[in-house]
Amino acid sequence: SAENPERTFKEALATMKSGGSRWGATGLTDSVSDATAAMAEGLNLTSDELSIVLGYDGTSAIALAVVRGEVDGVVVSSTSALNYVGDDAMVPLATLDRERDALFPDTPTIFEVGNLDEEGERWMDFRSNITTLGRALVMHEDVDPERADFLAGHLEDILTDDEFIEKAKDMNRPINFLSAADLNKLIQNIFADLSDKRKAEIKHVLTEKYIR
Repeated sequence: SAENPERTFKEALATMKSGGSRWGATGLTDSVSDATAAMAEGLNLTSDELSIVLGYDGTSAIALAVVRGEVDGVVVSSTSALNYVGDDAMVPLATLDRERDALFPDTPTIFEVGNLDEEGERWMDFRSNITTLGRALVMHEDVDPERADFLAGHLEDILTDDEFIEKAKDMNRPINFLSAADLNKLIQNIFADLSDKRKAEIKHVLTEKYIR
């Protein structure tokens, strides 16, 4: 924020480690707090170096809190970030993915600047893969298969249409289509092989460790 002098991820990370930081979120399962917690764990930070403050009414309220200096940062989607950066009151520091975001091509990934170890990369891949799931369209399992296939086919036709994709791009709403088969495969890759121990660890990190 304008209250803080840091303008790069490395500068912000140094401040976190030397003086701590507070990051805003709405609730435990809001996709903001858990992404922030995964980032903290991936960077091997302590809860004194990064803490998460709950209770804000959406990312706009958190962004305002950052500008006011109530908290130091927020993790948001790239489309939301477009609304909050640009006047130097807030600056993008890193993308929590292996690939740079098309909306922020000059912003490095956390894999580039975070100096992650193997476990850190594991945490970042885990959370970024969840982000890749996006907003999935689902229906009840009792729906007739032919009807389900019909709807899925029409959705695919729309979401892979070149003109539709281009219009969405012009609106800064990039379309990253995943078929039902690809979506299910990704879900299985993320969750299927998690041991009970790993599940307990994930729950602790995402909902307890960094929450203040």
